[in-house]
Amino acid sequence: MGPSRETIPEERRTALMEATQEFADRLDELYGLYLDIAFGFRANVDRIREGQEASAHLVSDPAELDQLPLFIGRGDPNDPNNVMQHQTTQGQFKA
Repeated sequence: MGPSRETIPEERRTALMEATQEFADRLDELYGLYLDIAFGFRANVDRIREGQEASAHLVSDPAELDQLPLFIGRGDPNDPNNVMQHQTTQGQFKA
């Protein structure tokens, strides 16, 4: 006994194809968001490293820079209405 072949009725086929395309479009958007986040994270790590390299002469041990706090928030950091969302160290962020 082989697998049965059911045929999707014509009146439902269009709706199914539209739903499938909508799902594929949503996956594409999510993948784009993932890529934006991944590249943005790498860019932030590069910026931290560049800042640490430029500041290394200001400390006796450049590894001390990894202990400095890193604040992640929403809004202008100079605005008192800024909302801090996360705090870590520069070293933990780079890890």
